Amino acid sequence: MIRIISYNVLSPELSEPETFPENTAEECDGERRLPRILEMIETEIKNSSIISLQEVSISWLGALHELFDRHNYHYTHTLYGGWYSGYMGVGVAFPRSLYSLSKFEISKISDTKKWPRLSEKKSSGSGGGTTTIMDFESVLARSWNYSTTYVRNVFDPLFLLGSLAFGSSSSTSTSSSSSSSKGGTAKQDSKATTTLTPDEQQEKNAIETFYQSKRRSNQAILLRLQRKSDGTIFCVANYHNPCAIHLRPIITFHAAMYVQKAQQFAESYPLIVCGDFNMTPDSGGYQLVTTAQLDTSHPEYPLLPDLDPWRPTLRAMSSAYWVSNGQEPETTNKAVRLIGSWGGTEPNAFSGTLDYIFFDSKRGLSVVDTLSLPSKEDQTPISWPTLSIPSDHLMIGATFQLLNGGEEGESKI
Repeated sequence: MIRIISYNVLSPELSEPETFPENTAEECDGERRLPRILEMIETEIKNSSIISLQEVSISWLGALHELFDRHNYHYTHTLYGGWYSGYMGVGVAFPRSLYSLSKFEISKISDTKKWPRLSEKKSSGSGGGTTTIMDFESVLARSWNYSTTYVRNVFDPLFLLGSLAFGSSSSTSTSSSSSSSKGGTAKQDSKATTTLTPDEQQEKNAIETFYQSKRRSNQAILLRLQRKSDGTIFCVANYHNPCAIHLRPIITFHAAMYVQKAQQFAESYPLIVCGDFNMTPDSGGYQLVTTAQLDTSHPEYPLLPDLDPWRPTLRAMSSAYWVSNGQEPETTNKAVRLIGSWGGTEPNAFSGTLDYIFFDSKRGLSVVDTLSLPSKEDQTPISWPTLSIPSDHLMIGATFQLLNGGEEGESKI
């Protein structure tokens, strides 16, 4: 049996009490949350679980290394975030008593594909005159778009002011903005003298998806482990997908690139793919990962400029919770925050499932069970973290049967 846990621990630099109006300081403060986080992780260490973590802050690394070392765990991490997030990244730990490390890789997912050089393209707008399709990639706008990748959810008013000042093509992070991320009617800019045609607007959005996806620094950890009891080899991957709700094709794009990279790394070995994917079960990204299919007309399909021939080529993955329970959890992330706009029905509020454990059901893995989630009573508060739920995400987990030698196993789907 293989037990694996995935947990977004909520970086302490992103959980300052003043940004969580529905929570108390005791619930949010990083120093007070850390002991509760470590206690949950230690419980899973006692179960000999492989542990995948997201939003690991540099300020928590010491405590995590000490915990894992005390229990003879191998722990590795990679940090890639900015100062505002505690330089957060992802980490993976496994018990040395059960597994040995056969192969290891850290991969910046945006570097897993070739990015062609785009040239400036001019065309006639519907209002007459000439429009430069890439004019929003001017020096100021380009610099602003790059910076908002990191600070938009921390200094949202600053983002809005910058958008007005520099003409950023990014919308203000609402769920409705995603439906117009491709195609649709062009928005009239106050400084624009012409209006883009639908085809030109689609190309402009494709260029934005291209550049913003390329700039993302998110990194994945990929491990090939050998079970000491019988020598069977399997692979585990962990990633924190970009939270690009202002342009959801980026989420789909990175989810596809991540899974493709994990499958290439695993070769023919069994594969388990963990992470905070920042996509809900009804999203285009989830459909693409679980079916390997997504129509190009879907509003979350990552259309790219004509010069970029990339297309998703992943194998369909199964979701552990869906296979085991016939559905995904009702929610794995719930928060009311005063920074950013998270796509919920109420301003600054979000509740939904973003965390998954996917696996390749055709290569020697079958689900035995999944980690039980907190009771309905514990999940009642409108915003996490709470005293019983120390992150704004729930810890999820699954137990797998791994057939000796990676033989074909039956899927429960």
